[in-house]
Amino acid sequence: MIKDSTMQELWAAVEEIRQRIETLEQGDNSLGEVAGEIKLDLVASVTSNRKTFHLRGCKFTKGFMAIEGGYREFGTHDEAVSAGLVPCKICWS
Repeated sequence: MIKDSTMQELWAAVEEIRQRIETLEQGDNSLGEVAGEIKLDLVASVTSNRKTFHLRGCKFTKGFMAIEGGYREFGTHDEAVSAGLVPCKICWS
């Protein structure tokens, strides 16, 4: 038999989940707003025809990071995607 206190905790958790679902269904994506505030360190080459962006530590960034003005910085994943770029398959896997 489950203790009353455990049942109360379970029902409280269920209610919290239900409220979060309702909030998301209403279009208030507060989690997305928080994620949008997190700044990533993304770079993309502006000297090549490749349309990819990388995390700054990716091995493919070393070549174009050495060239002054040879890269473009992005603060978020969404910014890079909206610029028409796709994530590097190596550093985003």
